[in-house]
Amino acid sequence: MQAHTTGECLVCGKPATMRCSACGKAGIDLFFCSAEHQKMLWQTHKPFCGPGKANPWTWPPLSRQDCEAFLRDLHAPPGRLLFFNSVAAMSPSAYLIKHLGLPAADLPETVVLLSRRTSEPLSVIMQQAVCIIRAAHYQWANSFEPPHQPRHLEAAWITGFATALDLINGPETSFRTELLHRLSVIAAITHPDILARFPEADPLYHGSLDRLEAFLDTAYDPAHPQAAIETRERYERIFNSAGPYRRSDYR
Repeated sequence: MQAHTTGECLVCGKPATMRCSACGKAGIDLFFCSAEHQKMLWQTHKPFCGPGKANPWTWPPLSRQDCEAFLRDLHAPPGRLLFFNSVAAMSPSAYLIKHLGLPAADLPETVVLLSRRTSEPLSVIMQQAVCIIRAAHYQWANSFEPPHQPRHLEAAWITGFATALDLINGPETSFRTELLHRLSVIAAITHPDILARFPEADPLYHGSLDRLEAFLDTAYDPAHPQAAIETRERYERIFNSAGPYRRSDYR
């Protein structure tokens, strides 16, 4: 962390003078008011921190934990809860067959292939594929109460929110990277593992929604003039009128 100019804490919105130095090298200023708030976000932020990851936002390959969880649960039937209160959940394999168009026999090999680390970022198509795989596991895991979400799979958690907001296959807007970094805060402070270690994260939830909502109200890309409006509408369905993260009864 380095003290440079002032900004708004990514986690709580308070004035902040510390910023993530690695992300600064990537050309984006992400500020924190304290080391504690940086630590709270770190597990979710780490895969998207620094050059080649933070700006533009770049989805990482599947981790070893991603692979193990996905292959273990590949054909497990879903629970009864709907994905963000709107879509019936599927087994991970059924989700992939539908959204990737691959035969069931090819799924394990595809998952392993997309976990291989390289020195270069994944192509856009491969990023979309790893997001579909993570979303497949996320929607299955969250069809149960309590969720079957394994610990330390924060990339899957943020992918679930991004999928619900249609930010995986949507247009590459000028505000996409900043939007996803803001969304990562919500993903972090609703993750069971982070809530268990940082009880103070829970009261930050509604404030993080307010800041995301305000950001969407002013976001605009002339090349995609309807993108922010459409994302704002999806936001309303998820956080203001649909479960499981709606404002009215979260926690």
